[in-house]
Amino acid sequence: DVVALELSGMGDSARRTHYGRPVYAQDLLGLIDHLGRPAHVVGHSFGGTSLVHACAVNSETSSPPRVEHAIVIDSWIRFPDDPVFRPGHLRPGQTYEDYASARSRFRLVPPQAVAEQSMMDHLAQHSLHQSGGLWRWKFDPAMPEFSPLNNGPELLRRVKTPTDIVYGGASSIVNRERAQRCVDVLANGRGPFEIPDGGHHMMFDQPEALVATIDVLLRTR
Repeated sequence: DVVALELSGMGDSARRTHYGRPVYAQDLLGLIDHLGRPAHVVGHSFGGTSLVHACAVNSETSSPPRVEHAIVIDSWIRFPDDPVFRPGHLRPGQTYEDYASARSRFRLVPPQAVAEQSMMDHLAQHSLHQSGGLWRWKFDPAMPEFSPLNNGPELLRRVKTPTDIVYGGASSIVNRERAQRCVDVLANGRGPFEIPDGGHHMMFDQPEALVATIDVLLRTR
């Protein structure tokens, strides 16, 4: 069984009065509790850092592990000697008169090539909704700007979950050195595993390689 999770304030999920890393971690752990059995969880970028936080929380509880195995894909985790990371500014409250105008503003951040334009069209279509005669992004306008995990090593050391680290060979976010540092700090880390020529959004430029890698990792844990 495969479940695709949309965190609070994103996609078609409900909105909250406040957001933050603990909220996203509890979104994930709460869903696993609802499903009634431990899960293998794959997270990319912001989803990957939220997964790391959830694994840290889960590892420190007395309950059986809810995340059985984590696959963290091209997720930027800050080390003390890193410069401060400035995430891109979101404009979720922007509105558009028609779908075509909204679609013309949709883009990947950071920018990169895609294997099939139809994938971008599909993602854009499901990132917008019509309300009051106007087209809007599905992000909650009250959601704060995404921020990185600044306490990276401390958080990684709290994770006891078997965790695989995956990165894109052409990513502008995570390189091999950074991925290796994450593996070295994790108590039960594996990798890093490279998607050759994959950008940060490797599901768009190297989808087959990414699927094959995830499949192998799921079968060998």
